[in-house]
Amino acid sequence: MDGFEVARQLLDISGGVNLPMVMLSSAGLKGEGSRSKELGFKAYLSKPFTSEELQQVIERVVTSAQHGTTELITRYCVDDLQAGMNILLVEDDAINQQLIIVLLKRLGHQVTLAANGQIALDAMAQQTFDLVLMDMMMPVMNGLEVTEHIRAVEFGFSHVPVVALTANVMQVDRERCFKAGMDDYLSKPIELQELKRVLKRFEPGTRKLRIQEPDVAPSIPSKNVSLESPVFDYTAALAKADREVVEIVANVFIEQWPLDVEKITQAIACGEVSTVMYVAHALKGSLGMFGAQPAVILAQELEQLSSFKGAPSVQLLSTMTLKLNAMKTQVEHLLPALHSQQLP
Repeated sequence: MDGFEVARQLLDISGGVNLPMVMLSSAGLKGEGSRSKELGFKAYLSKPFTSEELQQVIERVVTSAQHGTTELITRYCVDDLQAGMNILLVEDDAINQQLIIVLLKRLGHQVTLAANGQIALDAMAQQTFDLVLMDMMMPVMNGLEVTEHIRAVEFGFSHVPVVALTANVMQVDRERCFKAGMDDYLSKPIELQELKRVLKRFEPGTRKLRIQEPDVAPSIPSKNVSLESPVFDYTAALAKADREVVEIVANVFIEQWPLDVEKITQAIACGEVSTVMYVAHALKGSLGMFGAQPAVILAQELEQLSSFKGAPSVQLLSTMTLKLNAMKTQVEHLLPALHSQQLP
């Protein structure tokens, strides 16, 4: 009898009373965290773990019960524990929304979502936030424009830290963040340790309101990956990716992918290259979460093609279609690997 069955029987005996249970797993299999949450476990901890980690998890379970928190507690929640902050997430991509919201809530923070820059400004006019995580590339109003507006109305008082979320890692992009008044940046795909670094840095009472350049610039996908044949091992790439991140976003990506393909296809047909640019930019970050380098490179090339200013030529639109078809081929080889990550 495994732990899941024991938990079911305990719930039956208790008449469905919400018992605070912690799953301790020696296997650490994919999907166990989701199963634990569905069955009513308050926390999930895979072995090996230290007595200190176990104590921290138990303390977090007690605290969450007092506050009515429903997010599953994992070891990621107890690393670098901080006082909960009120965070505004400004992000238009559904996959990034899902990932960042889940990670922030697991770390004990409150999150308000704004799907574009104008919604973000409206939210900031109504309440005070401890931190703003700002996507750089959005329709309606991009992250730079929103930040410039925020800084203009602050008049030097009550400085709210703004952290850029960007899949563009060139020095010129970071300089644009500084110039607009941003305080730091996170490269997409979002990495948990980097997210924790930013949260720790801007925790109320310990804020440092100047951007700290990393010692090494974030890496960009290698151009040496073959795009001509499906030789890239997507299963192996997923095995090297952050397991918790993959579990959070795999199902969302599978649902979102055909919608994104349709958006790009229609945009190319109508010559709306700005739409192609936004969707390709988001896909570049999403595919990067899975280590899908060939598909990432194609999304990046499609984004670069769509940044062309002026009326698109027939040749440009034709090249975009070729890139889209090549990316579809690569994702067709990624999807079976992702389906194996899907949670029951």
